[in-house]
Amino acid sequence: MLTQKIDGALDAILACMMRVPALRDTYRPGTPERAALDDLLASLQRADAVLFHRGPDVPSPAALGAGEAPGRLQPWLERRT
Repeated sequence: MLTQKIDGALDAILACMMRVPALRDTYRPGTPERAALDDLLASLQRADAVLFHRGPDVPSPAALGAGEAPGRLQPWLERRT
């Protein structure tokens, strides 16, 4: 349940970032906001590894199916920056 809520929140962030140019600027590499987002994603990956007993280098099945391994937002952010 918690991971579904987190996924929903990340999807909402992605949708906003895609639609609002100011947010793309806010989350560009080197900004404090981007650093905070990267920290959040790293925390989520660690939590996923602990909750589902996976090693830290093993992407979740959802990430593999969505082509978003190892970080959920990382490929999207790299394409947009």
